[in-house]
Amino acid sequence: MGRLGVRLAAGLTNLIQALKIKLFTERGSILTDPTFGIGLVPGRNVADVDVNNLLKDISGIVTKDPRFEAVDRLEINLNGPVLEISMRVILANRMGVVPITFVGKA
Repeated sequence: MGRLGVRLAAGLTNLIQALKIKLFTERGSILTDPTFGIGLVPGRNVADVDVNNLLKDISGIVTKDPRFEAVDRLEINLNGPVLEISMRVILANRMGVVPITFVGKA
């Protein structure tokens, strides 16, 4: 039987991948879990983005995941169509603090 070409993420790579999926999935786009993702719609005018709600959404996503305990620091930069999210997350059971930065299109 042949090998499958599936690569699984583990450890820190898995944590970063999980956050990236959560942050760059538009809320309501998954029918089985309409609360998954954040309320940022691609193509939305930067002036229409409520940064306070976005901060709350991101903090909520992180703390709902049992692999994370809390958000230690969170910054959002919207520069035209580019969204940059920088954060430091505290891992569950105080296993460490991980700095992460994501850049995507808003």
